[in-house]
Amino acid sequence: MARVMSSIRSGPSRRSCFLRFVNKTGRCVSVIWMDYFGQEQSYGSLNPQQRCNINTYEGHPWICQDSVSKKRLLVNNEDVFYPRHHPGILYREEVAITIPVFELQELCAETINKNLSHKEDIRALNLPRKLQDMVLESYQIVSSDSVFPLRVLGAKAINEHLSENDIDDIRLHPRLQRIVLECR
Repeated sequence: MARVMSSIRSGPSRRSCFLRFVNKTGRCVSVIWMDYFGQEQSYGSLNPQQRCNINTYEGHPWICQDSVSKKRLLVNNEDVFYPRHHPGILYREEVAITIPVFELQELCAETINKNLSHKEDIRALNLPRKLQDMVLESYQIVSSDSVFPLRVLGAKAINEHLSENDIDDIRLHPRLQRIVLECR
C-alpha cells in the first residue's frame, strides 16, 4: 500500500464530472490529479491557451503548476479545484487555469534569476556581502539550455537591504540595474 503524500486526496465517488481545462496563462502548465493516496498524478502539460478534456469524479482534487518553476497556479480561482457533479448538463465545464497575484519580491527574483547565467555573476552585482551570501544560498545553477527556476531569494534580499539611493550608488551591470529598478 502506498503511503499518503498529502492531506489533499481523492475520496470515493461515482458522480461523473466532465471538464475542459483551459490554460489562460502565458506559461506551460502541468495538470495534476491528487489520487487516493495523496500522490500527484500528472495528466500532462498544456501550452499557453491550450485546452484539454478530462473525465473525472465529483470531489476529486485537481491542481495545476507552472511546468518550469513548479509554482502552484489557480484552478477556477482556487489553489485546489474540487469538481462538482451537475446533473442534466450536456456540455463540459470550463475550468480556467490562471496565475495568482505573486508578491513583487517573487517577480523580482524571477527576473534576476532569468538574467544571471552564472553563479559568479551574483558577486558582480556589488551588493553588500551579507546580501550576496543570501542570494548565493538560494541560487540554483541551471544549464544554459534550460529555463531558470523562480526559486531565488534575491529580490527579497535586495528590497530589504537596499534603499532607493543605494541602487544609484553601486555599480551594477546596466541590464541588472534596469531589472532591479523595474522591480521596485
